[in-house]
Amino acid sequence: MSDRQNIFLAAIGLFILALFIFLASIIKEPVITDLDIRISRAFSFWRPVWLTTTFKFITAFGSFAIAGLLAIVFSAILWQQHKRVEAIFLMISIASVLMIDPLKSLISRPRPDAAIIGFVPIEMGGFSFPSGHSVLSSSVYGFLLVIIIIDLRGRLRIAAASFLLVSIILIGLSRIYLGAHYLSDVIGGLFLGSAWCVFLTILFFYILKKKDHGHFQ
Repeated sequence: MSDRQNIFLAAIGLFILALFIFLASIIKEPVITDLDIRISRAFSFWRPVWLTTTFKFITAFGSFAIAGLLAIVFSAILWQQHKRVEAIFLMISIASVLMIDPLKSLISRPRPDAAIIGFVPIEMGGFSFPSGHSVLSSSVYGFLLVIIIIDLRGRLRIAAASFLLVSIILIGLSRIYLGAHYLSDVIGGLFLGSAWCVFLTILFFYILKKKDHGHFQ
């Protein structure tokens, strides 16, 4: 990756991070809260058992346990294929989890209340912003997407990349549908996780470039 491409990618990362900071600064404004409540209530109008069960299954893939396990499994596969830089950075992508709880405590936004938005299929403790599942899915699966774009070709690359992108979106939707988060919590999580993924990608390509030039053995 050229210096110009690195600068462009860094600008994107900083822009996404700025969006997260801006959203966090206005997250408790009445206009945001009102919009979030309206959207969450809309999700409560149609809740067949099969859809609730499906979203409970989908949401598990944004948890630290499942996302972390998948990162370990794919990292092990990459390591065996002698793609050790890819394996190490995929493991580092999990570190986004370290930002979640401090930010939630700092912002202290209450989770959706069943009395306000309607039926809440799962009960959650702690604070709401940002959505940890969205942070993890966009950082871990996002970096896995980077590896796929580099290593795969043709229809297989398109299929795998599309699957990951749809999965990230569905995990976010599941958090709203299950009443664990508001829409803005999910968007904030996607911003934060994506910014982390972008900065990891820049460092990743830097290391690969040094490795190709013989600076790392």
